[in-house]
Amino acid sequence: MKYQGHYDLDAVLSQQANLIGSHPLYNVGDAQVYAAIMDRLARPLPNGEASPFSSQAPGSAHSILVGAIAHMLGLFGHDLNLYPDATWVYWFRLLGAELYAAEYPVITLTFYRTQAAINQGLPAIIPLGTQVRSQDDPTLVALTQQQATIDGAAPSVTVPARLNRLGRAPNLRPGEFSLAPPLSFIDSVANDGTILSQGREAETLPEAMLRVREGIRTGNLARFATGAQIDVTAERFYGRCVTPRDFLHYAQLLGATQVRVIPRQHSPGVSDAVTVALYPPEQAEAVGAQLIEMTLDEQQILIRPAQVIPIDGTIGVRAIAGLSSFEVRNRAAVAISEQLNPPHGSWADRHFSGSLATVLEQVEGIYAVPQMQFKHAATGAALSDIPLQPWSLLEIQNTIEFEVSR
Repeated sequence: MKYQGHYDLDAVLSQQANLIGSHPLYNVGDAQVYAAIMDRLARPLPNGEASPFSSQAPGSAHSILVGAIAHMLGLFGHDLNLYPDATWVYWFRLLGAELYAAEYPVITLTFYRTQAAINQGLPAIIPLGTQVRSQDDPTLVALTQQQATIDGAAPSVTVPARLNRLGRAPNLRPGEFSLAPPLSFIDSVANDGTILSQGREAETLPEAMLRVREGIRTGNLARFATGAQIDVTAERFYGRCVTPRDFLHYAQLLGATQVRVIPRQHSPGVSDAVTVALYPPEQAEAVGAQLIEMTLDEQQILIRPAQVIPIDGTIGVRAIAGLSSFEVRNRAAVAISEQLNPPHGSWADRHFSGSLATVLEQVEGIYAVPQMQFKHAATGAALSDIPLQPWSLLEIQNTIEFEVSR
């Protein structure tokens, strides 16, 4: 029997205090079983004679046998107590629940035609499957997913390309994918930072359980159509999208990595509307169109692309003596990227300095963040003067400066 999935499932369920408890079917310990059997063996025989197993010595032959029996019963009881969860998982299987496989991230690549080819009207062809390597990581490759042609007076063409690694997309730098094989009439290639699909890790049992449970609640078992997209116009789609929790659930399934549902958002000409803020903003239009298809005719919904506000300035940190300033900056940058910048962090975070200090003080080697000054990276306005909307997200830029002290 595979236990790890059940242990993971139990850990997730135990964090939800309001769930109905699952009572153990086998609720006795090995010590209790051992004591009960030893007591029964020590009782006099039916004819009144003393039991040949009256000795309670731990090293006696019958005590060793009883200990082995108690241990085997304990193992059986452990499997028995997993049975309720195993039954539930089996019912999910009958309902058609599926574990989603890992997916490749998809980005965009822009190929630029040579000026000579433009002047002479020569078309440039980018074959399907063209490999473009990253400058930062030579093992990371983007492969074009369709053939493209640049003709006429067009200087460039943008095509989708998937990475060669399954799972969530790593942190990618705009322009890092530029190492392409020689192509006729192609001058250069680069990525502009757009991520069409973040990719996905292979789904675990707890993740599938939570997804399918939400799917049962919303009426569609959270099943995807071909291409990992929900087809809201298909006859087999019976999903319900009414409550804020429904909008959050479906927006995440449709590809949004950070979602905020704001009920009863009053806007000019619109009353009692539900506002759904979506990140990344470039996917808001596609995700929002499908959310609107799911809503009731009389329900009004506003789709807001996340307003990403670029922030830089200075951050003063104190670090241990054995850590160089370069290492401090690198560790801090990784922590900010993985815990604070979108799709992490909070919407309209009015306590951004406190959030950042909490993140940095958890970094190994950094023990204090005594000073922070933030401003808008483009306008120079102080953070305190920047108006934050409910759909605003703050993003620290690479231009941020760290002042390291000991």
